[in-house]
Amino acid sequence: MASPDRHIPAQDDLKPGQCIAGYTVEKKIGAGAMAVLYLVTDGDGNPYALKIPLQRYGIDPVSLVAFENELRLAPYLEDFPHACRPKVIHDGDHKYLLLEYIEGVDLWKHMTKNGCLSEDEAISLTKKIVHALSELHQRRIIHLDIKLSNIMVNAAGEIRLIDFGLANHLDLPDLIHESFYEPKGTPCYIAPEQFIGTRDDVRSDIFSLGVMLFEMTTNKLPFDEGYSAWDVISRIKKDFILPKKYNPNLSETFNFVVGSCLHSNPELRFAYMDDLYEMLGMWEGGVPVDSIMGYEKNTISPPRPSENPVSQLLNPAYRALRNLFDFTPDNYQRLKQWAEYRRKNQKEKRYRILVSIMLDQNMQLTTFSKEIIEEAYYLARLQNAVITIISAIECDSGLASEDAKAQQNNILCYKARIAISSLVQASSEAGLAVGINVMVGTPIEVIENCVNYYNADLLVIGARKKPTFHHFMRNNTGSRILTAIKCNTYVVHEGKGIFSRKPAQDNPGMQPDNPQQNVI
Repeated sequence: MASPDRHIPAQDDLKPGQCIAGYTVEKKIGAGAMAVLYLVTDGDGNPYALKIPLQRYGIDPVSLVAFENELRLAPYLEDFPHACRPKVIHDGDHKYLLLEYIEGVDLWKHMTKNGCLSEDEAISLTKKIVHALSELHQRRIIHLDIKLSNIMVNAAGEIRLIDFGLANHLDLPDLIHESFYEPKGTPCYIAPEQFIGTRDDVRSDIFSLGVMLFEMTTNKLPFDEGYSAWDVISRIKKDFILPKKYNPNLSETFNFVVGSCLHSNPELRFAYMDDLYEMLGMWEGGVPVDSIMGYEKNTISPPRPSENPVSQLLNPAYRALRNLFDFTPDNYQRLKQWAEYRRKNQKEKRYRILVSIMLDQNMQLTTFSKEIIEEAYYLARLQNAVITIISAIECDSGLASEDAKAQQNNILCYKARIAISSLVQASSEAGLAVGINVMVGTPIEVIENCVNYYNADLLVIGARKKPTFHHFMRNNTGSRILTAIKCNTYVVHEGKGIFSRKPAQDNPGMQPDNPQQNVI
């Protein structure tokens, strides 16, 4: 395996005066969990920001995929006035993201310095953000990572949306969804439906905007932060807190607006950004928004007539029994029902092919892996299908600490993604929609999880020619896949696929197979 420096220079090596793709590095201006930003200038002295991903061994692979996603979305945002007008530039084999340089601060830093915003300030600023997101959605792009630190405000008070690494263009394959089946983003901001795999609903950005509105006026979140699956499920099950609890100066109308954004069920939120923008405009214009929306300020039910003594004694027991045997779906169950109904009633569902391959001990593609992938490409062209290449990484870390295990897993996943990504790039140029998902676990576990998550129509695996078919069915990984995985399965026999029939010169750069290996 080659050093990662073949793919991108070490970030610490970019020094003032260094030239990258015709731009001169002035200084480092920012660093995050996924990328580093440098201030650069062109030949005329015009300033730009140069974004370089963190792609060293041990870095979370999401940084690699997020940068790939930003590169892919850049042409669709180059003329978008509410972003930093990203542009892909090349320096040899390397790709970088050149951004408009903004003299300003993000909302997180602004609030850290100045404290909470007043209700009027928050509404005025939110209107600008809603307008920008509305135009973004018109381009069929959902941001999916809206938070205070991803909103920049310049000296003129204009806003810019930044960091499109997790965004989804509805007319392109969802690279993040293809690469990871666990949700990505900041847990306290992303919408509940994102936790169960829905990344194509514009109302997800509306939820995140509601969290921002809450935080801008209270300096608190509407619910506790949670990172484990149980934390997230518990958060979704609970009803959200209204901002007026923490800031009594906020109006009931503000409570209604925030609450209408924060429902766990997307159907109960504003349908589109334009609806939210229209309501905010009416509010600023003095129109009684709460009456127009049918909102009643007095939400507390009127007191009931006094009950007789017997009823007063029996009611507590009745309420206790009702709560004990209450089978009414909670917010999380309703959300799952919504997602399932939505999935079943989609107008179009592209045929989904999963391709399972194994890499060699050096995390390199073998000739047989290439053969399996080429066969899947052929099948995909027949079906106009979406392909996800999956690979299982089994790592024996012994008694290492959890941090050390995570570091080692990230290194292996990074190497595997780099090895497979060259094929994905070639397939994209050929018009195929291909994603990569490298996971830690046994092949059976990984394949079963991916088949269920992606709702796969076809699984493509390989069978080596060394063992007999009887041996294959008796004690090979392939036999266990065929018996354990409930999915139509296509077996590529080594030496009989499309790739093996191509001339050798058409297949450069492939590693010879190890005859001692007997894997899928």
